[in-house]
Amino acid sequence: MTHTTFIHSSDLQIGMTRKFLSPEAQARFDESRERSIDALGNLARDRGAEFIVIAGDVFEHNSLEERTLGRALEALRRLPVPVFLLPGNHDPLVADSIFSRTEDIENVTVLSSSEPVEAVDGVDIVGAPLLTKYPSDDLCAQAVRALEPSDRVRILVGHGAVEGFGEENAHSLIDVASLDNAIDQGTIDYVALGDTHSTAALSASERIWYSGAPETTDYFDR
Repeated sequence: MTHTTFIHSSDLQIGMTRKFLSPEAQARFDESRERSIDALGNLARDRGAEFIVIAGDVFEHNSLEERTLGRALEALRRLPVPVFLLPGNHDPLVADSIFSRTEDIENVTVLSSSEPVEAVDGVDIVGAPLLTKYPSDDLCAQAVRALEPSDRVRILVGHGAVEGFGEENAHSLIDVASLDNAIDQGTIDYVALGDTHSTAALSASERIWYSGAPETTDYFDR
């Protein structure tokens, strides 16, 4: 089987604001979140990673200030390896999606459907993008349903709550047991999730993970 090394992150939420911060503190807060993109690139170099996946909530919302967005896009452009971005609940793939602004960045691929995308030779990425802020179904289950077992490495990239990690509509909760079953059958090999800002393994197989956010949002994030 093909082996690969990649970086899994999520919930950068570029453009997030906090009312309790002074203008100077907000500027430092913004800069820290933007620098997290460069940090991912440095980590990719250090670990010999072939690509990066960001599992949703890359941006805080779909209407960032031009200056903030421009700096984030330049940081994405500087990444030394390809990066695959999944639309999440903060930045869903709607008509005015912010991801349309990434189309001219050569090393950026937006996971706009569940059609497998080749990341490197022998490795496919399958996205479960949010097309609305509040999905009504388990999008990861939908993405896996159409797949057959394969000798290729498949990485499923999703965003949302699983049981015990949120209070979303029960129909939209990600079914970890079904994903474990798909891993056992050889349909997928790893599940890269975003949503919660804490790092967590969700299965004894250690093939289903929340990456956690690279920057702290509040006192309860780890």
